[in-house]
Parts: sequence; structure tokens; C-alpha cells
Amino acid sequence: MLNIDNIICKNDENFNAFISFCMKNVRFFSFFIANTKYSTHPNERIEMLEIYTDSFNQDQCSKINRLPTLSQGLPNNYIYRENGVEFGLVQIRYPEHIELLHRWMNMPHVIPQWQLNKSLSELSVYFEKMLADDHQRLYLVSINGEWVGYAEVYEGARDRLSGYYTADKNDLGWHLLLAEAQAVGKGYLRAIMRLLSFFIFEHSPAKKIVGEPDASVKPYEVVAQELNYMPQYQIVMPEKTAMLYFCDKEGFYCKFAHYLNASIKE
Repeated sequence: MLNIDNIICKNDENFNAFISFCMKNVRFFSFFIANTKYSTHPNERIEMLEIYTDSFNQDQCSKINRLPTLSQGLPNNYIYRENGVEFGLVQIRYPEHIELLHRWMNMPHVIPQWQLNKSLSELSVYFEKMLADDHQRLYLVSINGEWVGYAEVYEGARDRLSGYYTADKNDLGWHLLLAEAQAVGKGYLRAIMRLLSFFIFEHSPAKKIVGEPDASVKPYEVVAQELNYMPQYQIVMPEKTAMLYFCDKEGFYCKFAHYLNASIKE
């Protein structure tokens, strides 16, 4: 047991600094309270402090901790229409979306690629960290207003991927999970790739989108070059052998600008 007399008393000049440290380090403070025996000195008794019990505050984290990074400049919502179908992106909200993400991550067809088939509490910890990371933004993907998947938009130069290629400071990339049955194998992949590509190019200075899907994911390989995502070379990462892809903005718009114009008119 820690003896509080040997650490700090209310008349100690370091008391305020200690309290400030405790409030910023809740886990330490909880341990401190649980392992402290209180002073018996009548004039030096420390009062019990309240423990911070509020849940993770996503907005507070965004306002206080995040720098004005490339990915944080992306909008919270985006709508793209193609052939009468509405595709959308909405930023992940924690904790309200965590149960949906937990269900998706534990689906049999999702587990092999994402390897996030964790308990709800473990996944909550994972997404708290992901949401506090200012080099990326997390989104739900919708088709005609129904949530069908999950996407991450990340900064290539600040991602571990930059260890495998020479990154430009404005490079952005994305990861995509299609979970619901109405989205998997129904011909929506091309449209959703255009959704993500237009979203990035229209709302950032990126001239190139990067990608590193597992080289064994054949659906991506089939449509990638058709959508101007050109293979560069394979990279061996700890969890997978990936194919590095680049999609340059100029080439993409040469092929697909008419899709964006049609979406705006719908």
C-alpha cells in the first residue's frame, strides 16, 4: 500500500500540480486511491476526490487534441448519386455506432481481412484510439440511406504505408469494409470506389490516392485498373502481402468526371 504521508499532503506546495496530474491520468488516480492509506494527522487529511466517470467525448477530443491536419479538413458527410442510387458517407460517432461496428467485425466474411473480431469492450478501446488519431477519418457507408459498410480515409505520408513508398504530403488513401448482404457481391463496388475517390479529390489537395489491399482480394484487383487505380508493386506487411496502388486525380477525372457532373444534377 502507498502511504499518502510519504507522497503528498494538502499543505504540500506540490498539491495543485499533483491534482492536475491525477485529473489528466484517471487510471493512475484510480490506482492511487485504491492503494493509499490516508494520513492520521488531524490537520493533514486529504479529501477524497471524485473520479472522472464520463464516457469518451469525441467532440472534445477533436476540438482540443487535434491539429488542423489534411484528413481532419474532410467534411463529416458526403452524398454521391449514380444511376438513381444514393451513396453516402457519415462520420463515425462514438459510442452510438460501436455496436453496429462490433456486429460487422464479427461477421464471417469480414474476419479474415479485418481481424477485428473482438469483444465489444475490446473493440471500444480500439475505436477510441482510432478516433483520437488525427491522421485519419472514419465513416459509415450507406446505400439509399441504409448503413452497409465502413471506410477509413487516411493520410499516406503520416501512415505506416509511407515506410513502403515515397509519399507526397497530400496523399490520401482509404480502406473499405462492405458488411451487409445488400452491398456484398451486388455490383456496388465500382460506385463506392468512385464515391470515395470523388470525396477525397473534391475536398482535399490530394493529387493521388494510395491503396494497399491484400493481394489475395480478387474483387479489388478486377476493378482497380478499370477505375484508374494502377498497381505499383507488392509490399510485404506484417499481417499481409499487399499490392500498392496509385490513382492519380487527372487520370481519374478524365475517365469519370461525367459521373460527378451527373451526380450533382440528380
